[in-house]
Order: sequence, then C-alpha cells, then structure tokens
Amino acid sequence: MTTQHVLISIHIIAISVWVGGMIVVGAIIPTVVRTITDQVIRNSVTSGIGRSFNIATWSALLVALLTGMFLFLDSQKDAPADCTRHFGEKPALTAVFAGVRLSD
Repeated sequence: MTTQHVLISIHIIAISVWVGGMIVVGAIIPTVVRTITDQVIRNSVTSGIGRSFNIATWSALLVALLTGMFLFLDSQKDAPADCTRHFGEKPALTAVFAGVRLSD
C-alpha cells in the first residue's frame, strides 16, 4: 500500500465523519431532543452534543483539508506545466472560502 492509498483512505474517512456528523446533528438529534420535556435537561443535552460535535467535525474537516491538499499537490508533480497553472486556482479559492467561513 502506497502513501497515496493511505492518504485517500484517511481523506474518505474524514469526509465521512464530517458529513455523517452533519446528518446526525441536522436530522436525528433534533428529533430526539424534542422528546425531552424538561427544558433544563434538553438544554444540557443539546449543549453537550454540540460540544462533542464541534470537536469531532472540526477535527475531521481539518484532516480532510490537509489530506486533500497533500493529494492535490502529489497529483500535480507529473502534470504538464500548462495544466498546473489552472489547477492552482481551485485550492486557492477553496482556502479563501474556508477562511471566510471560519471567520463567521
């Protein structure tokens, strides 16, 4: 197994954790939390889930971004020079949009 295979596997796992977490927090957790009648317990459960979700998803997103950048840079080593000039635009725009999102 090569380094690229390992990076792809880690990248896919990180994206799965991130997307799966979004689905759980967006679809499953609200349904379950609505069944709790006591407001104090509901707030406690919601904030605890939110903290755990924050740690897991931000970590997964960071891993996905790092592995994605390494995979992208590795794929550009053997590409012709005229192709690599345009491929640099996508990671740059992704970094800008991620920075804008993080600043919110």
